Amino acid sequence: MTELDNNLLITIPIKNLKFTKSRLGEILSLNQRIKITNFLLFQLISKINNLKKYFGRVINIALITSNKVSTDFINQNKIIIISDAGSKSLSEAILIAKDFAFEKKYRALCFLPSDLEKPTEEDLKKFISPPYHLNEMRICPSENFGTNALLISLPNDFEFKFGKNSFHKHIKVGSKLKLEKNIFRLDSLTFDIDEPKDLTQAWFSMNHISKINTPKIIF
Repeated sequence: MTELDNNLLITIPIKNLKFTKSRLGEILSLNQRIKITNFLLFQLISKINNLKKYFGRVINIALITSNKVSTDFINQNKIIIISDAGSKSLSEAILIAKDFAFEKKYRALCFLPSDLEKPTEEDLKKFISPPYHLNEMRICPSENFGTNALLISLPNDFEFKFGKNSFHKHIKVGSKLKLEKNIFRLDSLTFDIDEPKDLTQAWFSMNHISKINTPKIIF
């Protein structure tokens, strides 16, 4: 197994805020959904940043989006912004990030969704920790067998299949490419906020979010 240089690009896609958390629209206003989006994104980025002290080499965060992003937040957290170029699907957006990472000579690419309910530093560390190996794939399923975390070594011809049952589809892609597949069952990475029922199980409430001073990252 060949070990690669430990430079990883973690990409977090953010859809157009006009459509953010659309399935929560029956119970929340657009402004409330935007608050949740910013809250969950800040939570995730903060925890990734806390982990950087454990890694001696480069791990960067990139947001792939068409939204406006706070310049202060970008500069303070050294975040890369990648335009999603009007991509029509999550798979298209992550492909753009993959091409960017390859061009910038990153050795691995990681996808994390912005709406994880309560990712722990311990689980994130397990998933993104170096070393990264040639022809490696790491994946963590969501509770309904979507894909809630995916890491692939670069370069490769990986074809993204986000959507229903994407976990199984991505496993098939990895098998076709003869990648070393590592499946992670990490509780805190399996649950995201997508539907009204998810809010009833979440550790936070809208009342909680309204009382804390979460930075406005995207707008």
